[in-house]
Amino acid sequence: MRFCLFGSYGQKNLGDEAIADGVVKMLRLIFPDSKITLFTHEVIESNKLHTQFDDIRPMIASGLRSFFKQRKDGNWEKNKDSIKNSDWLIIGGGGIFHDKEIDQKGPNPLFIWWLRTLFFKKLQKRIIIWSVGIGPLEKSLSKFFLKGILKRADIITVRDQASFNLIRPLINKKIHIIPDPVWGLFEPTRNISSKKVLGINIRESHRLPSAELLPKLTHTIQQISQNEAFQEIWLIPFALGNPDDRDLMNTILPKLQQQFSIPISIQEPDSPAEAFALVNRCSHFIAMRFHSYIFGVSADVPCTLLSYSSKTDEITRFSKKEFLEQQGETQTLLQKLINTDL
Repeated sequence: MRFCLFGSYGQKNLGDEAIADGVVKMLRLIFPDSKITLFTHEVIESNKLHTQFDDIRPMIASGLRSFFKQRKDGNWEKNKDSIKNSDWLIIGGGGIFHDKEIDQKGPNPLFIWWLRTLFFKKLQKRIIIWSVGIGPLEKSLSKFFLKGILKRADIITVRDQASFNLIRPLINKKIHIIPDPVWGLFEPTRNISSKKVLGINIRESHRLPSAELLPKLTHTIQQISQNEAFQEIWLIPFALGNPDDRDLMNTILPKLQQQFSIPISIQEPDSPAEAFALVNRCSHFIAMRFHSYIFGVSADVPCTLLSYSSKTDEITRFSKKEFLEQQGETQTLLQKLINTDL
């Protein structure tokens, strides 16, 4: 069976790159002989990160400039052939269906996915929406675009109850809630540093802007330090493109250094595996990004979550054991859904 995977890949977000690895791992378990093509915004980087895919293609053009560029360099026809020759097109996972993010630039992302799914259906392809997070939706046309995307999907899965509740009124189709693909990707091999290290991931957010984040983070560090004497603090970015967690970390770093007398540094992992290895060495981890929390829990590191959205509010409802059990059920569910729709 042939699959094509589309999402926010190749944009230097380690959580998104881990999703790609999680999806391909699940597909190989269900269909061991499957051929899987990854569509990415950065082919060279994705080739370095993702060796499990059979092919890696540039993201399908969604604007006039990128369309003419791909027509000129031959990638448009090659992309089209890859899509035509596939059995299923997978969109996901991650929080890709939204219309409001910090530092968001360009067209509404939902409009882009609306165009892509329109093109996919013109080619008469079957579409899976895989474990996506949905929202926020604040622009007037967003629900129109989202409804069009969902109407064209043959299988719809979301990763949380909030996303389910948001789309339930929009579409009269079966919607399944399944865990994020990163659950079960990494095996915990505790390798604690010889020093007591406190790991921290932070990001920009509307709910917790930087002016409010610093006092909350400082208070959280003080609370945790009452029970454990840390010798070092590592700031571990998970987004290294646009947005870039290091921008906020560089702003907050000198202020933390004024508050705490131990060494504080910014680490720079190049891959999900490197980020997991860093988190794995921590004695405690303060997580803010959705996938940074999954990394911490997956590594069996004691975690404190600084929640910034409904998706991070909900992730603490279940334990690691429960998420992994649900992931096992997901394998059976997806096998049944995909085979039924053949």
